[in-house]
Amino acid sequence: MRFREIDFPFPKLRSKEHAHQFFRALMAAHPDLSDIDFQTRHPPMVQIHGKRYALRGETDESDILTLINSCFTHQTGKGDMHNERLGINTILAIPLGGNDWLRFRFNAVLCQLPGTGRNDASGVQISLRYIPSVLPDWRQLGIPEELIRGVWYPDGIALVTGPTGSGKTTTLAAMIRHALEESEELVDHKIITAESPIEFLYNHPRISQSQVPSHLREWYLSNVEAMRRNPDIIMIGEVRDRESIRTAIEASMTGHLVMTTVHVTYVSDAVSRLVKAFGPEEAPAMAADILESLRIAIAQRLVIGTDGRRVAVREWLFFDRAMRRALMHVPPVELATAIQEQVDSKGHSYRTDADQLLAAGRITPQQHAYILRGFD
Repeated sequence: MRFREIDFPFPKLRSKEHAHQFFRALMAAHPDLSDIDFQTRHPPMVQIHGKRYALRGETDESDILTLINSCFTHQTGKGDMHNERLGINTILAIPLGGNDWLRFRFNAVLCQLPGTGRNDASGVQISLRYIPSVLPDWRQLGIPEELIRGVWYPDGIALVTGPTGSGKTTTLAAMIRHALEESEELVDHKIITAESPIEFLYNHPRISQSQVPSHLREWYLSNVEAMRRNPDIIMIGEVRDRESIRTAIEASMTGHLVMTTVHVTYVSDAVSRLVKAFGPEEAPAMAADILESLRIAIAQRLVIGTDGRRVAVREWLFFDRAMRRALMHVPPVELATAIQEQVDSKGHSYRTDADQLLAAGRITPQQHAYILRGFD
C-alpha cells in the first residue's frame, strides 16, 4: 500500500469537543491544508498543495459517528444514512473564540466497509474542504485583469467551470470581493446569493447570502424573492440540475447578472453539459436560452507549480451578440465543436495559458506537457 505520511497523530474522537480540538490542532500545524478525508478503518488523509498525506492512526466507527454528530445540534449519525441511503452535505463550523471560526464543507456517504467482502457491511467516507475565513484576492489567484474587469455585464450569465476541487468557488469569491471592495463601477450594485451550502462569508452591507434549503426551501424561490429585492448581481453557487439551471436563466433574462459555476472541464462543453440536464424535447429551446444568456465562460484546472503550490490553468471565451446568434443555429449535438472553434480563434485556450505559465517560469516543462495531454 503506497501513500505519503505526515507526522501528525490522529486521536480517538469520542465527543464533539474532541473533534473540535483535533481540527484546531491540525489546522494550526498545517495551515495550508485544503482537504481532509476520513474512511472507516483507514488513516485520515489530508491534502496540502495538491499532495495527499496519511495521518498516524486509523479511523474507527466511533470516530465517524462523532464527526457526523459534530455537524448537528441533534443526534443524527450513520443510522439515518442507512435508512435514507443519502449522503450528508453541510458545513462543519468549529469555534475558535470571539467571532472566529474554522469552517469546512462537509460530505459523508456510505461506502463498502474495508476489510470485508460482505455487500451489506457499510463504512462511511467523509470529505472535508477547508473554507478560508479570509476572502481570496484575485491577484494572488492569478486571475488576469482582462477577466476581473470584463466579467461585469449588466445582465446575462458569467460561468466559471472546472472539475471538483479546481477552485471554481474560490475564483467566484475573489470576483465578488473585487466588486465589493475595489470596483468604483460597481459601488452601487446590490448582490444576493443562493448557495447550497454557503461557503465563503462576505460580511458586507451590499451582499446578502441565502442557503438552499435552510433559508430558501427550493432554488426557484431565490428568483421569486429576487424580484422583490431589486438586486443587480445574483450569485448562484452551482447549477447542477434542471431547477437551478432554470433559476439562473430566468434571473439573467430579467435584467440581472448571474454568476455561477458548473462541473465541466472545458469552455466548449459548458453549454452541452447544461442542456443534457433536459430531455430531447426541451434541449433545443434550452440551448437557445442558455446561449442567449451566456456572456462569458471561464474554465480552470489546478496543477502543481514550480514553487510546490497549486496554480490555476485557465481558458475563457467572451460570447458577444454575433457569436451567440451564430451558435443558436448549431444543432445541440454539435455545439461543443463549434464553441471550441470560437475558443481557438477568438478566446484564450488552455494551450495559450500553459505556454504563458511556462514562459513565466511558473510551471515546469513536465507540467506543461501534462496540461497539453489533458486539455489539448
